[in-house]
Amino acid sequence: GVLDEQPTSTWLMTFHPGQVRYLWVNNYAVDMFSKENKEQFIRTDLMADASEASRAMQTVIYEKVQLGHETMNMVKDVHPDGQLPIRTRMQIAPFRLRREDATETCVAMVTAVEMEQEDKKQDED
Repeated sequence: GVLDEQPTSTWLMTFHPGQVRYLWVNNYAVDMFSKENKEQFIRTDLMADASEASRAMQTVIYEKVQLGHETMNMVKDVHPDGQLPIRTRMQIAPFRLRREDATETCVAMVTAVEMEQEDKKQDED
């Protein structure tokens, strides 16, 4: 789809308390996180090692983005498997998702741009 062709790491997820998980991911995100494929990325257990601070932040994101339909911007380190963290400029926006039963729900669309890449891009402009 269109989001798969976007040259930015993008994924859909839910931050619903107790059910934080990935729903969909594009190839750029698979590469950024050093996963073998989309299925491995989506299977990542986001609840297993979540600290109290992480869980509190996930709840804030759920309330603001999925319930309040606000967009959040932040600087966040992502942690690829077996590699040093990558500092990113991240945007978390509400995204309407139609379920198989034709009902809709609001999930989070996350985009992450490596800050080093972003700085290089600005230098080129």
